[in-house]
Amino acid sequence: NKEAARLIAESIKEKALDKLNEYLVGKEESEAQKIQEVMELISSQKSDNLDDETLTRFLQMTQIVQEIEENK
Repeated sequence: NKEAARLIAESIKEKALDKLNEYLVGKEESEAQKIQEVMELISSQKSDNLDDETLTRFLQMTQIVQEIEENK
């Protein structure tokens, strides 16, 4: 179901942005700037047309979230 996949993708995107926002707190300027760039890239991802490339990006977002949670 395409709508279910879209909703899951949006949820992944929101969680990744939330975790990056948490991770951003207290970082030095240079690192914070890089994190902001990643957040902008994630924000720009569209979930309406989920092809293989887009799904790969959403899976990478899931990996980012997992890595942040592991490094707390």
